[in-house]
Amino acid sequence: MFWSASIGEYARLLKVGYLAVKQADPTATVMFAGLLFATEDNWLARVLAIYQQDAAREANNWYMDAVAVHAYADPWRTGWLVLNVKQTFIAYGIDKDIWVTEHGAPVWDDYPGPTWTALTPDERQRRVTLTQQAYYLIQSAVYAWSEGAQVLVFHQLYDDCGDQPAGTNFPPHNGELCASGALCSGDAHGLFRNLDSSVCFSQHPQPGTPRPAADAFQVLAQVFNGDFTPLGSLTLTPEQVSTQEPTHVYTAAFAMDDGRRVTVVWNRRLEPVTVALDATGADAYRLTLESDERLTPDENGQYRLALPPTTPDNFADLQPGAQAAIGGSPVFIIERPDALVDVPTLRRDFNGLARQTVSAPAALTPAPQVRVEAPPRPTVDPANDIRPPQARMNPLPVTSPTTFEVSWQGQDDSGIDVYLVWVRIDRGEWTAWLETADNRATYIGASGSLYEFHVWARDLAGNWTPDAALTADAATRVE
Repeated sequence: MFWSASIGEYARLLKVGYLAVKQADPTATVMFAGLLFATEDNWLARVLAIYQQDAAREANNWYMDAVAVHAYADPWRTGWLVLNVKQTFIAYGIDKDIWVTEHGAPVWDDYPGPTWTALTPDERQRRVTLTQQAYYLIQSAVYAWSEGAQVLVFHQLYDDCGDQPAGTNFPPHNGELCASGALCSGDAHGLFRNLDSSVCFSQHPQPGTPRPAADAFQVLAQVFNGDFTPLGSLTLTPEQVSTQEPTHVYTAAFAMDDGRRVTVVWNRRLEPVTVALDATGADAYRLTLESDERLTPDENGQYRLALPPTTPDNFADLQPGAQAAIGGSPVFIIERPDALVDVPTLRRDFNGLARQTVSAPAALTPAPQVRVEAPPRPTVDPANDIRPPQARMNPLPVTSPTTFEVSWQGQDDSGIDVYLVWVRIDRGEWTAWLETADNRATYIGASGSLYEFHVWARDLAGNWTPDAALTADAATRVE
């Protein structure tokens, strides 16, 4: 797809390049170029067939140290490509590292994606929502690691110009710019939205802010924060799945070198599924991007997991049992087979799904209108500001839907730098929810639970609000 010469010429290029690189630096890693397998033609196998006739192949490590894989949009495909490479190695009796040097999924419901296509999925083929992108990142990694990949590189940190010409730029719109035939959407791959100084797509209303996938990346890196051994996908019985069909869920396990066992499971159906997962320890810690809790096995030695449904993504060529390429919210089950599990302390520096603030355009999904009083303009240089800021929550209704808007405000002589918003669920412990310069965010709760909020503020001089006590300044119960 990206090589117009022959396979023999690529084999020659790789061989000469390998010899030249190793002469300059014997410790350098030389990789076979990124494989997409967009056709039935296995380029890796054909190059290895050429090298098989080379008497110096063994002495020169078959002219490669590792093989790169590029995978997009469908997380299952990432694992399939890794497996394909591994099986090719087995056929030739060799063993090399496999690096997924590109995997990602572009979003459609955030600038510069085609945000106006909510009701016309055929116009946004192989693009996903912000939430699905976060789920994709975890699921693609799990598929790849399960099949033996050593390194994963997510594409990408920012959107840059994607496949569009350098300098492509336009403001957010609802599709009207497409009428002239000009470029009107771009590849929103980034964990972060482009800065307003970017050469392409620089007009996001929240430049440089994280997408939910940034939170997924950070959580994944901390859960798998050491060496591990993949235990492969787990085979469930029909009795363990509420639909009686094991292909409706995907489950894989990993043995961490520190003694933990990490199991990742997600739903592949459009309706909720319950799974009875066999316990390997006395208890477990359940973690998703939206919530977490400690679990204990039931009388059958199993954890009962309610897996949220997936959502349609209009992908073709779905795998058996799947109704969408990207499954529902991935669930991490962390255990210690020989002891009680430690509750991990995870940094959540970026906006998670429970803190998502950007969605489809207002014309498609009207945002709740919350009145926030404008604070007075700062009048004091931060260097001379000794008075702490004031902050307070805005009132909430007595009852709210599962997804509801939370807002707050503050005032200070030199200006507010950041707010720290706290939440308490069902009168439990207070936890820090969100650190932000914004005055509002979206919270996703659970039916029947009571949610209370409190806010602190820090001004530009570094002063914090004077009251360190945590009290419920706003509260609502989810219906």
